[in-house]
Amino acid sequence: MITACGASSQTPVNHLSWSTWTDTYAVGTGVYVVNSCEPDCASGNYNHYPASIVLSNPGSTTWGTLFTQAKITYVDQNGQSQSNNLTYPQLVTH
Repeated sequence: MITACGASSQTPVNHLSWSTWTDTYAVGTGVYVVNSCEPDCASGNYNHYPASIVLSNPGSTTWGTLFTQAKITYVDQNGQSQSNNLTYPQLVTH
């Protein structure tokens, strides 16, 4: 799964494993890859964090019916819990 914020700052979620998958939501875990964008996004470093993912709000998209919202939660390098909430079309699945 790739969350798109621009060509040089895409943040994929790899190694996905789903514990729940229904018509209305999905819950899983994976590895969230976050670009540090230091000094800029094109030359930033990528950090890998274990993450939980919740997909929800199924809706009609150009690719058919997809979950249109994702919440990705992870603990950063400083031990702080972080959450990213994404909504289609920012959320792009492959």
